[in-house]
Amino acid sequence: MIFIGGTADELVAFQLQQLQLRPGCLDTVEVFPYLREPVIENSTLAAYTWCQHSATARNATPIYSGGRLLGLRLSFQQPPTKLLDWTLNLTANYRFLKQELFKTSGRLVPHSFCDFYFFASTGIEGNLGEGYFHSPRFPANYPAHIKCAYKFIGRPDSRVELLFEELQLPSVATGGCQLDALTIFDAESAHMNAVIDVLCAPCPTRRILSSGPDLLLEFNASSNRTAKGFRGKYKFVQNEQQALALPPILEAASIAIKQPPAQANSVQVEQEEGKDARPGHRNRLNRIMLIASKWRQTSSRSFAIAAKCCQLPSDSLCL
Repeated sequence: MIFIGGTADELVAFQLQQLQLRPGCLDTVEVFPYLREPVIENSTLAAYTWCQHSATARNATPIYSGGRLLGLRLSFQQPPTKLLDWTLNLTANYRFLKQELFKTSGRLVPHSFCDFYFFASTGIEGNLGEGYFHSPRFPANYPAHIKCAYKFIGRPDSRVELLFEELQLPSVATGGCQLDALTIFDAESAHMNAVIDVLCAPCPTRRILSSGPDLLLEFNASSNRTAKGFRGKYKFVQNEQQALALPPILEAASIAIKQPPAQANSVQVEQEEGKDARPGHRNRLNRIMLIASKWRQTSSRSFAIAAKCCQLPSDSLCL
């Protein structure tokens, strides 16, 4: 047995380069990528089994562990009669990857295996929130017979954008989506009349955009076969059609201090009309909106505060 183990925050990427075994499955190599402890029991099921002679496998797809451990077990049904004729060769490489590179950015629903909520942020500096979502155990194969829900909850003035970077599900010989599939709903809950698309086959990088602030992604894995799954990026974007208009910018009127008339507690409103000397221009009004004076008992002098709008058009309002 061979065990490859990293730290608690790492996973193992194992890639076979060359394999040479005796024909007839006399020699067997089993791979266990989902170990929690460095122990392989007789009842432990292998995820991959190789028992045929192969000269080279340099283009083999990497195998990823579900945690920090990956195990190999070599079995021999019949010992060779001549050791010199036993050409057993197993060549592979491995590397360690940080698990945080494949972490789903959402909030896991308590007591669930793979249900997540994704909420839009407050929108500081125009960023409403973005991140990544993955199938369970990605980049390792997801478990069989599971159902996951990814709910994206945005602000009223936002939309949800999805971009799939990788999608690998078991192929269906008859075509179409029958067992393992991704269903995307243009709403927070699953309504058949709100289905945007159903994905089950490898597709090029594509962009999916909701019409409103919420979106639901359901992953159903009903078959006995599994695959690598999917990796996607989400982003909450501004809904330009429902963007709120900015309030108009108001300029404050100028403030003038004038000497009030001798009579106390008086209010005077004056209007003067004047014509612009230039032809084609409308008359302008010099309006003095309010002159208020108040007698102070400690002094014989009074004061006034005047707010004046200077040279405004006749149809404008003074503040």
